[in-house]
Amino acid sequence: MHTALTFKAIEEDTADEDLASIRTTANRIMEAHEKTAGTWIATGKELKRLKATLVKDTPRGDNTRIGWVKAFDLEPPELPFGRRMAEMIIAVHDFFDGTQVPLKNLPGSWKALYYLAAKVNDIALIEKLIAEQRITPLSTESDLRKLDELGNRPKRKGSRTSPQTRATVWNHLRDGLESIGNMPLPDDVVTVARQFDKQSNGAAIEARLDRTIEWLTEFRQAWRSR
Repeated sequence: MHTALTFKAIEEDTADEDLASIRTTANRIMEAHEKTAGTWIATGKELKRLKATLVKDTPRGDNTRIGWVKAFDLEPPELPFGRRMAEMIIAVHDFFDGTQVPLKNLPGSWKALYYLAAKVNDIALIEKLIAEQRITPLSTESDLRKLDELGNRPKRKGSRTSPQTRATVWNHLRDGLESIGNMPLPDDVVTVARQFDKQSNGAAIEARLDRTIEWLTEFRQAWRSR
């Protein structure tokens, strides 16, 4: 993790202030991090605070500011994970924060927590399964999906996404998979990427590679399970 900015007055509403906020959040996350539900929820709180800080207060955005989206594209990376994971951890915080669910009994896996928050979305049922010791700190997302009460729940009527949003998601997926499938041979791509990524010594690729593979793996599992 990078050292703090040199001591000087930082002007408000500038890229320097954005970068200071990003680094402060990253340091807090790394210093306090343990794989427990309480830590993930606290991490979600930090990320939510950072997201609220990184606001571009102009109709078309302010190109001099870093902003929430660009915070995850900095080279070298400042935050320990990608934007998709950050949004999911925020969702975990928003769901569990302030509830009576005993945090020490919740899973320590962020994926399991996100599954409970986004897919189950039922505090009473979660509390019941904790009381029955069917949800424990060691439960994984895969374990939770196997529970009949969670995996075989009737789908809610209606959809959270509008037709336009669904069409956008479909277009992104189709175009993204087609783009990857039509790439040249990996060795050729590596040669080109190394030439363009000399300054960060491969950091630009590394910052995106693991989370891209992780997303594709999760997508394949979900796609083939339905």
